[in-house]
Amino acid sequence: MNNIFDTTSEVAMQCLITINCLNKKSLSLDRLWLINFLSLYAKDFKFSEINLYGDSIYSSVQLTVRHEKVKKAILLLVSKHLIRLDEGKIGKISITQKGQDLVDKLNSDFASSYKVVTNSIYNTLKNMSDLELLAFTHEHILNKE
Repeated sequence: MNNIFDTTSEVAMQCLITINCLNKKSLSLDRLWLINFLSLYAKDFKFSEINLYGDSIYSSVQLTVRHEKVKKAILLLVSKHLIRLDEGKIGKISITQKGQDLVDKLNSDFASSYKVVTNSIYNTLKNMSDLELLAFTHEHILNKE
């Protein structure tokens, strides 16, 4: 039996949804990584009543692991022409029309919940720099432990 939970393909779809939700603006790898992490563990950060990946005392450990998974997902998405690395903007990522079309077809309960929580997180934290977002995430993780 194949396990599709937290595979590169699944993380890639989460990243694609995230990029699409952020008003199709280009964003950095770090912002994508942090918003993806916050979306999955939104309850731990008081953005939702549930964690999409469930409650766990080890969720904070996933922050570093998630960074590597997001990097692999980005490579997959670029190779499939679903996102692009923006010229002239080092480290900035944006979605292609092909990627937008795919996101529009994603309608599972998980995808719908992920879209809602990601939009909520983005609207709350959109004025933070990447560094401020990282500090916010670390502060909440440390206060949880």
